[in-house]
Parts: sequence; C-alpha cells; structure tokens
Amino acid sequence: MSTATDVSYQYIIDELNKRSIKHDIHNFNSGARIIDIWYNARFYVIQIDLEAIGFSEVTEANPGFDNSPDELFYTSEDVLAYFKYLLS
Repeated sequence: MSTATDVSYQYIIDELNKRSIKHDIHNFNSGARIIDIWYNARFYVIQIDLEAIGFSEVTEANPGFDNSPDELFYTSEDVLAYFKYLLS
C-alpha cells in the first residue's frame, strides 16, 4: 500500500469503528483490501489497492461485484472528502 492509501484506509476504519457502522474487511494476498459497509440502509464497497481507492454502492441495478468501482480516487484528500460525503 502507498502512504496515501494507508492513511485513507486507517481513517476510514477509525471512523467506521467510532460511529459503530457495520463493516467487514477482506484482505488479499496481493495487498489489496475490500471494505463492505452497511450504512443508512445502503451497502457500499470500498476497494483499496496499491495506487487508488474505489467506491461503489451496491444496488439491484448495480450489483457492484466487479473490479470497476463507481468512483475512483488517487489522493487521500479526494478519498476522505468522498467518504465524508457518504457518511453525511
């Protein structure tokens, strides 16, 4: 993981825990991580790899089980801004 993705990952996990938001973390041998989040009757998937972090909302119309996220960010500033938007 890069420093930006590590910082973003830790912030996301800290906020989820602080707010008691249900989530599961999946770690892969490649170093990639996926965070499943259930919040406000919605299901989000955050994909984290070495270079970027992607967000998807899983719905009937968008099953989300692919490797192309709905939104993709390369800086921790953009990741954290979008994550804060999702929690607002």
